[in-house]
Amino acid sequence: MLANFTEDKDLGQIRVIASDMDCTLLADDGSMPPHMDALIRKLDAAGITFCAASGRPNYTLAEMFPEIQNQMALMSDNGAAIYCRGKLIYESLIPVEQYQDMIRYTLADGRGCPTVCGIEACYIRSCDERYDNYFRTFYKKSSTWTTSPNLTAM
Repeated sequence: MLANFTEDKDLGQIRVIASDMDCTLLADDGSMPPHMDALIRKLDAAGITFCAASGRPNYTLAEMFPEIQNQMALMSDNGAAIYCRGKLIYESLIPVEQYQDMIRYTLADGRGCPTVCGIEACYIRSCDERYDNYFRTFYKKSSTWTTSPNLTAM
């Protein structure tokens, strides 16, 4: 069995610390812990990479750490994209046929509001733009909020 952090005093082997954002690192009001930038800089100086992990897109996560993106990692889109020190090191894309099948499934009962989240944008059907304020909680860049003709046609 692996030792837990209270039993293992040799913390020198730690290379990465990852934390979920909402309701874990962030307070209920969405605020960051005090002095988080300084803490991440100290970890980086010690050879430990802090990784913010979230279902949010990379550009939203990056806005949360504007001064220290190049001293940490960002795992965005529920793990579909990982940036380390500002460089994309991993991405996992869903084949077109699969996301189109998911859209059709979401629309089957007439109550769904499908979104397709890519690395650079979140795509919605034009008839769902009424939910814009809600989605901007997670997709803040207005230049990335796009209505896709492929989704409108489905």
